[in-house]
Amino acid sequence: MFIRTKLIKGQSYAYLVENTWVQSRARQKVAKYLGKVIRIEPKKELDFHEVAKVGNEYYEKDLKDIFLDIIKWEAMRHGFEESKPNVFVLDNLIINLNDKTVKKTVRKSKPAVISMGQGFLCDHTINALLNYDGSRDYQGFLLAEALLAAGLNIDKDFFVDLFRKVKEDFKIAEMKEMKEKIRYFEY
Repeated sequence: MFIRTKLIKGQSYAYLVENTWVQSRARQKVAKYLGKVIRIEPKKELDFHEVAKVGNEYYEKDLKDIFLDIIKWEAMRHGFEESKPNVFVLDNLIINLNDKTVKKTVRKSKPAVISMGQGFLCDHTINALLNYDGSRDYQGFLLAEALLAAGLNIDKDFFVDLFRKVKEDFKIAEMKEMKEKIRYFEY
């Protein structure tokens, strides 16, 4: 599945789309409406390492917490202000990382899609990133795809460190699983 935008009466709207094969031809089927697309350009330069307070122990954090830090950093770069813990506001746009939602509020709250960089930050891409499974990602393609789909642009060195953490976490989980199996067979 991927995100596709449609221009309707001069306004872009985003949809989650999947390709299906019908009579040896690919057809796109809309799986879900994601919201109105709002394009936001970066407003300020911020160093991720300063914003997230990256130090020697930073990579001991849970992977989801690191992903949330990346989203916070990108939101702040694009002019969002933190109004409450993990809630970022810019005009009538709200990124709520507690609920994992992106909303536009005028008279009532509606789903929104923020176009940033090469991707789109929305409910779907936030959840896809937070549900990333490194056990199936042998070369980092799935991690890169999840980050770029959400419009999150991190530098190459940080990406390498992040993927290294994914692999180390996976090895630790495998080791624990093997120890449990050995303990099971010892009894």
